[in-house]
Amino acid sequence: MDASPILILHLLLALTNGASAVGTFRMEAESLPGPHTENWRSNASGGKTVYVTSTNLKLTFPMCLPSDVTADVTVVYSKDGLDQDNITVQVGGTQVGSFLTVAESNGGQYWNFFRSHSINGVSLGRGLRRLSLTFPSVSQYGVEIDYVEVKVYDEFINKKVFNCSLVQGAEPTFSASQAQGLGNGYMEQNSYVTPCPEEDNVHLSVYHDTVSSYTLTATNPLYRSFYDEKLPDTSTCPNLDATYWLFPQVDSSNIGTSVDASIPTNNPNNATVTGETVSNDAVYISKFAVDFDLKGFTTGFVDADIHSELKIRFTSIPSAGVSVKVTYKGKVQTTETVLEEFDISADTDKKWDIPEMTWSEDDANNVYIYVSDDVVMEDVQLVRGVMTEEKLEIFKSDAVVLEGTRVNFWWRRPAGENLKVEVDQGPVFTDLAYIAIMVPVPWGGANNWQQIFVLYQDGNVRLVPVPYASPTPGHTTPFGTSVIVGKSNPNELRPAAGIQRLVFKPKTFQMTLTYYDGSTSDLTLTYNMQTTTLAVSNLNFDSATSGLPFAAFRSMFVEFGNTDSDSVQTDVEGQHHVLGAWTTLNGKEFKVFRSVESRHLTQSPDISLKIEA
Repeated sequence: MDASPILILHLLLALTNGASAVGTFRMEAESLPGPHTENWRSNASGGKTVYVTSTNLKLTFPMCLPSDVTADVTVVYSKDGLDQDNITVQVGGTQVGSFLTVAESNGGQYWNFFRSHSINGVSLGRGLRRLSLTFPSVSQYGVEIDYVEVKVYDEFINKKVFNCSLVQGAEPTFSASQAQGLGNGYMEQNSYVTPCPEEDNVHLSVYHDTVSSYTLTATNPLYRSFYDEKLPDTSTCPNLDATYWLFPQVDSSNIGTSVDASIPTNNPNNATVTGETVSNDAVYISKFAVDFDLKGFTTGFVDADIHSELKIRFTSIPSAGVSVKVTYKGKVQTTETVLEEFDISADTDKKWDIPEMTWSEDDANNVYIYVSDDVVMEDVQLVRGVMTEEKLEIFKSDAVVLEGTRVNFWWRRPAGENLKVEVDQGPVFTDLAYIAIMVPVPWGGANNWQQIFVLYQDGNVRLVPVPYASPTPGHTTPFGTSVIVGKSNPNELRPAAGIQRLVFKPKTFQMTLTYYDGSTSDLTLTYNMQTTTLAVSNLNFDSATSGLPFAAFRSMFVEFGNTDSDSVQTDVEGQHHVLGAWTTLNGKEFKVFRSVESRHLTQSPDISLKIEA
């Protein structure tokens, strides 16, 4: 997958977590494959029940659970008779409870009157589990089962997981630490909820007081899936809307009326347009002001800093034509900058490029439109500039390709940062946003180079194992979870560890990094057919960054089935959800992984960090 930064540039949307602390799932008895005797009951949940008249019958309901969970189990049944039935509830073949049915009769009317019995605090376990009802004794007229309801005490488990619509993964494994006498580090929870699968809302910071080296390892997912989804999904991403504001129609005859932008929905940039009469001007009679806000670098956005494009369609032009002047005021401006003055005599589409670093993120911005006569302006809009890239081949041999990428706007540029890369005893390349390392693979043709490593100027590292064998050149495995390699501030809305200089040694796949804060480190990349590993060593941190994490995972979780990761586990503590209510987790090895299949970047890897010294 292309490591383009275009989608990852736009943050943040921190929403309130509206998830419930429990999930309730209903399993209808008549949905089981049978064979069973079914009866129609108008008051039954699904209109039917399963009629039980024999102690040999066993009703088994499959369910899938990504982690060990506790639940309340409720059995809903009906009967009409004066004898009791004995019903037991089993999970994985182990009895977790039993009860006797209520013995009452009403001439058959009670078959359509449903009762329930609950067993609370049941441990369901992890993975594919089976909940069974058995019947050690059955009365003369039997009992009818409507459904079993399971109330799971886990706010993240959804129907797709519980109903086994998503493939379950194996449990992660850990190797014994070779670092004798090395104390534990810890991981800190800094994540938030998002509806957008292209937003890195999972932030997990890793700390250790004396760390001098660690390894990052990318492995294939713990689940096996034939899906290979790679395309981005921005359908639920309000902050990725390229349109800052849009007014479908502005009639210059409507003086003195303020109108809110209709796009984007909810007008997040507070855009309004207001018309007023112009006095003492020899040309123009009306002036329309668009006032708007934009978020920028200090809050993790790029909208105020990146270049933009203003578009207007002029219609209903008077027969004598009309004169127009378009101006703007942005960052630290007390006077208007003129974009263009022009005359038009027919319907006309106009657009103007606004340079980067024009708009303010602290104060209101303004676009002004002056007209000499009444005219209609349609689709008055300001849109984010298009991101473009320039690829540069920095080094190539039979064993490796090092590629650099320049972008027409990099989000750290407002801070004066860019990446300089040089090859050991070779050329120097400046103003880079990120680099990528590609290696040859023996399938798919002689020119089948696969990208296994990307390093961004802001310190984000992406790793991926070599893709599975494919006869198609260019078949790739997508990146997913990334790691900030270097000290970053978790309190910032978009943490970064700005890299100033990188020196690459092709023979050893080694890189020496110098950060803008004066810190340094060495990176060594290795790979085989199962894993790609980055060894980070010779850490030399600037004293001003003490107390900050030495590395930080960045990933994505919207809901199970739409994730880049859903779980974290350490060599000391058990499995936890990446958005769970935990504060810190101790350990020397930290794995961020998916316990169930995702339909977002399905084959992207799990990532582990192991403190070595």
